[in-house]
Amino acid sequence: MKRTLIAFLLVSLVLSACVPSSRPMPTQPATSTPAPTVTQASPTASGVADLTRGSVSDLVAILTSEQASFGEVLQAVQEILARGGIATGDLQNTFVRPYAPASSLMVTPREVLQLAQEARSGPSVWRTDLAELGQHLSDLGWPTEAGLTPGEQLARLLVAWGAEAVKDPQNLESFPPLFLLAMAQYRAPGVDFSVGPVSPEQVRFGLLEMLLLVAAFDRLIPVQRSGGADLTGARLASLLPAGGGLGAAQISPCKPFQDSLFGRLAYSDIGNFWLQWAAGKGIEKGLNAAGISEWGQDKIGKAMFALGMWARVMRSALMAAYVGIQVTLEGDQSVHKPLEGEQLLKAFHARAGISPQDWQAYQEQFGKGFHDAMRECLSWLGVASYTLDDLRGEIESWAIEWELTAGSPEHARWSPDQQVVPGQVHLGLWRTPLARPSADSTVGESRFVVEVRNEKQGDHPGLSLEGTVQACAFLDVAQAPKFSSFAQAAFGGLPGVTDSVVGLLTGMMEKLAKPKRCQDLQVTYHTNCIMALWDIQQGAMKPDQAALDKLRKCLTFELRFESHVDQPKTYTADAESTVKLQFDPADHAIKGKAPLALESLWFPGSCSDSVSIKPGTFEVFQLEFVFLRRVQTDDVVVQDLKLVYDPGSNSFESHAITCKGVTVNADERWWYAQYMFVHEDEWSQTEGFVAKEWEILTGEEFAGKQWSMTRSGVSGSVSESGRFILYHRPEE
Repeated sequence: MKRTLIAFLLVSLVLSACVPSSRPMPTQPATSTPAPTVTQASPTASGVADLTRGSVSDLVAILTSEQASFGEVLQAVQEILARGGIATGDLQNTFVRPYAPASSLMVTPREVLQLAQEARSGPSVWRTDLAELGQHLSDLGWPTEAGLTPGEQLARLLVAWGAEAVKDPQNLESFPPLFLLAMAQYRAPGVDFSVGPVSPEQVRFGLLEMLLLVAAFDRLIPVQRSGGADLTGARLASLLPAGGGLGAAQISPCKPFQDSLFGRLAYSDIGNFWLQWAAGKGIEKGLNAAGISEWGQDKIGKAMFALGMWARVMRSALMAAYVGIQVTLEGDQSVHKPLEGEQLLKAFHARAGISPQDWQAYQEQFGKGFHDAMRECLSWLGVASYTLDDLRGEIESWAIEWELTAGSPEHARWSPDQQVVPGQVHLGLWRTPLARPSADSTVGESRFVVEVRNEKQGDHPGLSLEGTVQACAFLDVAQAPKFSSFAQAAFGGLPGVTDSVVGLLTGMMEKLAKPKRCQDLQVTYHTNCIMALWDIQQGAMKPDQAALDKLRKCLTFELRFESHVDQPKTYTADAESTVKLQFDPADHAIKGKAPLALESLWFPGSCSDSVSIKPGTFEVFQLEFVFLRRVQTDDVVVQDLKLVYDPGSNSFESHAITCKGVTVNADERWWYAQYMFVHEDEWSQTEGFVAKEWEILTGEEFAGKQWSMTRSGVSGSVSESGRFILYHRPEE
């Protein structure tokens, strides 16, 4: 019975119990060498001859072009790996030699097939992002810097490494960071590091980029001249009870392959010597920017251990399957929301597998099978070496898990009752087995039906906007058994292994081992502009400049403010302001300011008061709408407002109070001081005054708030009453 992905991960970790041997450094590229073929098992030059002069952009173009043949994509993958210091070969043959300085890693033809399949699947296919990768490394012990998330630390490393590479793009050592940056810009949503700081969540990697990143660190580790126990084996053993050994007998089938599978990151004394800058000064600049070069040996050892453990997870996912996944949308790519009482269903279609044409191109480059020893190793690891006949029987045991990752439930939703393909809800996703369209097909299919939400008749003509619904299909090629069953079969049992350790490693593996592909459906609709704010908040709409201009005109309001302060027999004041509030496309804030009209009077008995007033400014920093989704109807309504404002802290009053021929000047922010005293509970040091608990109305008068309050202090009681009235005044 075929072992599972989780099985392979744990066996892979155990396999690293032997120290990799040093590999001879390859020669520099010779462009006169013919391209490697199946019969040329030991090339003397580095790289793929036809591509040695190709630039980063040339190789990315081949890798991502729909016009390139699959054979060309396979060659581009091997050239990219070679420039990252990674050889292509198996236990018997070397198909493509790496450029110097070489890493200790080698990928097999089946892994090249997986990388090529993923690369040609399109920009929406990716395995992890920098934020997730950083968190994985942190969970495994990678030290982080104060004030930075692990993802931000990696982003700094990549930016500085790439900036150094741009200075000398023809240098072979500049290729890995330039390729990583180019692919980050290619993969949706597309990140351009040259425009400034980037969000780690937006920097997305496929397996090819992850492999080049691992190889870059592998190249920093000097070749070890002496033997010793493997680092990963020692660390893993520390998690097990005494006597729970992992004997050499269980790993013998893959012993010849382990050198290139795990590389120098498996050295036991990796933390006992400094890294070397054999891969150039560029990555040193990146390490400096991330604060890593200042680490002592203890931190370096922990970081390399974490990277080595994560590299095994990544390598396990890479070897687990070699199929591509495509997702298309049936019918129109853009629709308009139906009116209430109407229904509109849209179907997404996923295809996964290997076409006979791609399989033939693969065989033409690498031959029709693996060396017997390689097949035995993969079989022992629970990794099948499929033929097309194998795939025909295997595909129907695979599954697609569907998820709406954007625009739901604002623009679309799904339910099991609407599906035409049998399946089940699994962890909130719709899981359905792949079905072959014919008996001889090597591709499986799945359909996912969604319902486009209705728009209200009352929203016409309203504001015309566009949103995006994104459906993603995750390919699962294995059913996960209980870990205890695997442990019993592989080791005769491993008592004492904690669930948390198993969960940490297998969780990473399962995440990486599920390739996904997404497809967008564009939805146009009419709505009122206030509800459009809800869509923006939920990420269901990313307004373009035209939409932002419409929102600016529609989201225009008039706020009226009135306040009366009374300190009996001492002081009285009236303040008012009418403020135009408008949506700002730059920061999406509704704000505005206007002069504050202020009148006040001191009346201490028979004394007279000569008043001079600088009225100041009433300023609204942000008018926020507080929305509520009603569970019963799924409707969204405005529940409250949040007004962040300054009523006029810069107002100033000069009172010349004359009593019995004596004049006393009282210069102060009298009204503002009394207003702040009464509204003290509404004042925030970080925001200012915050007004909540509004009455939401209908029509032009959108909302209102009234109050009347009295507070007592050392100088007596102060009363203040007032109101806000908010009018909706959209511009034409």
